[in-house]
Amino acid sequence: MGFLVLLSLLPIFILFIIHIHKTKSTRRTSSTPPGPKPLPIIGNLHQIDPSSPHHSLWQLSKHYGPIMSLHLGYIPTLVVSSSKMAKEVLQTHDLKFASRPSFLGLRKLSYNCLDLAFAPYSPYWKEMKKLCVLHLFSSQRVQSFRPIRENEVVQLIQKLSQFDAHEKGVNLSETMMSFTNTLICKIALGKKYVFDYEEEVELGSEQRSSKLQILLNEAEALLTEFYFSDHFPLLGWVDKVKGTIWRLDKTFKELDLIYQRVIDDHMDNLARPKSKEQVADIIDILLQMMNDQSLHSLSFELTFDHIKALLMQEQTQVQQ
Repeated sequence: MGFLVLLSLLPIFILFIIHIHKTKSTRRTSSTPPGPKPLPIIGNLHQIDPSSPHHSLWQLSKHYGPIMSLHLGYIPTLVVSSSKMAKEVLQTHDLKFASRPSFLGLRKLSYNCLDLAFAPYSPYWKEMKKLCVLHLFSSQRVQSFRPIRENEVVQLIQKLSQFDAHEKGVNLSETMMSFTNTLICKIALGKKYVFDYEEEVELGSEQRSSKLQILLNEAEALLTEFYFSDHFPLLGWVDKVKGTIWRLDKTFKELDLIYQRVIDDHMDNLARPKSKEQVADIIDILLQMMNDQSLHSLSFELTFDHIKALLMQEQTQVQQ
């Protein structure tokens, strides 16, 4: 029995030794801003209140100054809490802070950072930005989407005008979220029905939501989920025990399946001539670029995963 206890404590002992080694190496090779002394393994996580982390950081900044260093597990973190320091980070030295940490949930749901929002600052990011600016969101392209925007606004106004003043009222948050989702769907995917691609799932006595809407809500939650794999690499198995990895894989596969179905629909319709009333949506544009490399000057081959990553980015950002 005692041997089993010692064996179970062995990983913690190894983590402690690695932490001490890394701490000494960091002190020898780099100069970091002041901050609270991290504990072995967990770093400064014990000093952050999960229910109000901004209050915890504010209290620490009053003692350590407007720029301080923390360790969230094994991840060194720089905390900035003044407008002067924010200007240094976001303007003066913006290129050094342009990339985001490549966390597990982020990598999975962005197709290994193939989108624009989560891709690290690199030649690839510059090319993706150029693609979006020139081909997806140029003034001419945005103007071409005007009929879609106007039509959706008219329908929104008609919907609001139908509510009786004597009824219980209008939930503007839900109404505007539905309006935004529908608008983004029609511009990016070409059809509103994509939010009803699968059977509707009842959430309450009155509220109903489509399969895609539920998956996007789950994706948003998984993007901000705490993963042991990110902060304590040797404890990555905890994510599997908790079921977080299973949730992440399941959500990704189901979203990928929906996006693939939408792309397949577009592929079937790509050869058919569009009427004057039809507007090329974002998938149409990307598929044309994928099939005809003369339409772009990218150094990499555009694939379905690139298209799905951009779609995932757009729709998860709407959720936020």
